Amino acid sequence: MDVRKLVVAVALLMMLAAGHPAAAQETHWPDARWLETQVFFGLEGSEGGAVSDDDWKSFLSDVVAPRFPDGLTVLTGIGQSLDTQAGKPRGGKTMMLLVVHENSNEAQAKFGEIIAEYKKRFEGVATFRVDFPARIVN
Repeated sequence: MDVRKLVVAVALLMMLAAGHPAAAQETHWPDARWLETQVFFGLEGSEGGAVSDDDWKSFLSDVVAPRFPDGLTVLTGIGQSLDTQAGKPRGGKTMMLLVVHENSNEAQAKFGEIIAEYKKRFEGVATFRVDFPARIVN
């Protein structure tokens, strides 16, 4: 993974955790045919709860995979964000979903549904999304 993308992703996660309004805005690339979307899913909640490996696998197979049957990638990492209540960094295991897809309202809606369902199932666990224009080269 490109270090610049990782820095941007961590900064966005920190803004989202702090409730920064810029983090909630979606980026639109009207001239791009393809987008690369990365969704970061924290596995440890602010209240001490955690998403188990089995819970993650079920979420991936039941919610994510049906929306992107043509393919997706999941990477495991360690994330860190600022716990605004405690005033100190917190970190933990993070899953990153990476999908290259056509730039369409339908795809945008699918990501919204995925994130909403994750927040519903695993209350208090952080998520955020990053979009980039992409060019597919075979």
